[in-house]
Amino acid sequence: MARAHKPHSDGRRGDRGEAAFRATLEALIDELTSARRPWPLKKARHLFERAYTQYVIRRAGSDRHTAASQLDIGFSTLKEKIRAR
Repeated sequence: MARAHKPHSDGRRGDRGEAAFRATLEALIDELTSARRPWPLKKARHLFERAYTQYVIRRAGSDRHTAASQLDIGFSTLKEKIRAR
């Protein structure tokens, strides 16, 4: 039986990793919204997924197997998410 995934939370506010992730997201959003025309959803989703998986990998101490488990995806799927396109 699969165990339920619970998001990691250590109760700290102002976490530098989270702040860096938010800054990355804000930069992506600025880039997406400043374009002459909206980016295709598929490309925007890929950019978000890549940034988020990199954030989770950093939070997991660079352990990609742990990160995949925390994201509730398989290791191969994680590798696909972070592969540059």
